[in-house]
Amino acid sequence: MACAAAPLSAGRGVLRRGEKGEAVWVLRMRLAGRGCAAGAPDGWYGNATEQAVRAAQRELGLAVDGVVGPRTAKAPDFDW
Repeated sequence: MACAAAPLSAGRGVLRRGEKGEAVWVLRMRLAGRGCAAGAPDGWYGNATEQAVRAAQRELGLAVDGVVGPRTAKAPDFDW
């Protein structure tokens, strides 16, 4: 199964390691639903979330940095 996140509403902002909150919870839910091992959604952007984002970025042919920034967010199949 693909690791790219299922589409989400645009405009959520940049997410990176150390962030916490609802947006991270939603990101982890979407990544887990697509087969990426981000762990149980808990609202914390830690190592597991970063690794899942990296896997999705690799799959989408993006620069791999583990950050959900503008390029990752606007990529097809990662509509953040």
